[in-house]
Amino acid sequence: MKKQVFIVNNIKFVAENDKELLESFAALSLNPTIKWIKFDLTDSSPNENKERIPKKEFANLIRTGIHMPIKMGEGFIRDGHEFAVPIGTITGLIEQGDQVKGIAALWSKEFPHEVEILRNMSEAEIKPQISWELLYRDSDIDEEGVTNLRDVALSAATVVNMPAYNGRTSITTMANDNSDASVEEDKQIEENNKMEERVEELKSLLEASKNENTTLTEKVSGLEGQLSDSEGRVKELETSNEELANYKIGVEEENANSAKLESILELLASAGVSLPEDYLEDSEKLASLLSMDLNQIEFLIQDIGIFASLEDNDEGNESGASIRLGSRTKAPNLNSREKDKPSVEKIVKSLKKRAK
Repeated sequence: MKKQVFIVNNIKFVAENDKELLESFAALSLNPTIKWIKFDLTDSSPNENKERIPKKEFANLIRTGIHMPIKMGEGFIRDGHEFAVPIGTITGLIEQGDQVKGIAALWSKEFPHEVEILRNMSEAEIKPQISWELLYRDSDIDEEGVTNLRDVALSAATVVNMPAYNGRTSITTMANDNSDASVEEDKQIEENNKMEERVEELKSLLEASKNENTTLTEKVSGLEGQLSDSEGRVKELETSNEELANYKIGVEEENANSAKLESILELLASAGVSLPEDYLEDSEKLASLLSMDLNQIEFLIQDIGIFASLEDNDEGNESGASIRLGSRTKAPNLNSREKDKPSVEKIVKSLKKRAK
């Protein structure tokens, strides 16, 4: 059997949930060390070498291509197939329209650098190109000079820089990075554990805060109760102080009235004026007496006493021949007798008249 190398340039990394190649997904593995790609393997049009695989040969490609290697130069992508080594395996091929599309698993653990190169190119929207190797039993050349390969079998698909299909065969899709997924899972578990510890720590802090808040609330309630009691006590004291102030005023007024009454009584006594026994028991008379000014009382005692003496002498002088001290035609009797002294009623009556 003859061997022929064809260049295709449409490789694309595939996501694990891609449903376009359902027929080939039976071969998929969810091993975390595998990076999945989807690629365009070939079409039925001639390549730049004027070689092509007729559409009726697609079935042979699909049947023989499963588990064949995906190859690439170690460390970097070379122009051709030289020094290329397997970095993965083809897990599925299907015919779709005028193309054969494939899916492959790259060994990211064994070839991390090479897989990283392809991933970076895919992220930069630079499609890595595929060149594939064929075994075939027969071939013929048509009138256009194109060689048609017959009875083909796929032996490899290699990532190259110079494909013969001029961009028509390339890696079209590359899966999200799941290489070293077990390590990422361990990291995630560690992060989750840290997060759980942090959650427990926060729960403890929250519980402590709740307890502290409860304590503070109780303290505030106690202080509010004390404040309420204090306010009530203040009101009681204010009321008591007001009562005491009123009582003090009353006592002071009573003391002042007592002192004044004592002074009045002394003044009356010194003038020889005596009060009736029930005089001070009459509240109206007592109030009238206390309402008088001491100076006025003293003056009136003297004034009334003098003129009362004159009136008494005139009334008792039957002959009118002798002139006695105290008569209207003589000077007033300043040394009037005991019976000539005025009474309290006269004093009060006189003050009231003068007040009018």
